[in-house]
Amino acid sequence: MKIEITTAFGAPGEDTMTLRVDLSVANEESENHNEFRACGRTLAWRPGRHAAVRLGEGVIIAAGGFHASGGSMRNPTLADLPGTILEVRDVPRSLAEAYAATSRGVTIVSQSAPTPAAPAARLATGQRAEQAARRRK
Repeated sequence: MKIEITTAFGAPGEDTMTLRVDLSVANEESENHNEFRACGRTLAWRPGRHAAVRLGEGVIIAAGGFHASGGSMRNPTLADLPGTILEVRDVPRSLAEAYAATSRGVTIVSQSAPTPAAPAARLATGQRAEQAARRRK
């Protein structure tokens, strides 16, 4: 289970990176044309042919965009405009480097500071709250 979680979300405390994904190149490799998945998460999807494309958490459109509708009722498609580039933030370093090395149209843009492991961050916050309470006494 731990290996699966690390593979999908990166290791605890691992620093994160920002990627740029050129959909005109990267989406050619996708088998499902109504969504685009990378680094263990859905970056963009169109739930129906007349629905707007929805972006995943931490994803913005850096260039280009999407047609207002795409595909058929049974088979909606993303229908990205030529030159559409998505910027994907907070991707764990191990996932970002692996994806950039194995996929076309992917560029690493920047790196951010290490993120604390969730339990350690909660523990530190709890300890600080206890210390502040002791000071008040």
